[in-house]
Amino acid sequence: MDVDCGDCQDFVDHVEQALGGLISKYGFHSVECASDLGGRECRWMLESERCRMLFTLMDGAEACSLGRLDTPSPGMISFYLNGEVGWYNALWLIELKQGKQLLTRKLINRMWEGKLDYFEWLAPMLKTHLDELIEMFSGEGEFAWHDDLVEMLEKR
Repeated sequence: MDVDCGDCQDFVDHVEQALGGLISKYGFHSVECASDLGGRECRWMLESERCRMLFTLMDGAEACSLGRLDTPSPGMISFYLNGEVGWYNALWLIELKQGKQLLTRKLINRMWEGKLDYFEWLAPMLKTHLDELIEMFSGEGEFAWHDDLVEMLEKR
């Protein structure tokens, strides 16, 4: 997918290589893409009929987050958040569903060393859980699972 993304087309291509099948399967389309610091920071927001998905790159750290259809573009901030700006890290939602921490220090080290790609590692988990993750963002009002997520993250 070619998007007007400044210095981030390589990042978009990288995400599509790992997750393009899921992006297409669930009908996501590009809504907004922005770059900063010469492509060291990238933000690519997509939307389907049911929710929004956000891919970010911040100083080498990659993330995938989910939000409701009305969740605004967050600008260039860190996305390792638990909903403060309406975006929820997809990995943490998967960990909440599975009841265990999946991203260990050993895996993080392998990613920083370039031996493991974050989105390729995340792809099979998203394939398994994306239906239920998208469902978590349907409806209005407070998320019934939000407090459980906060509690899980506070225990770390």
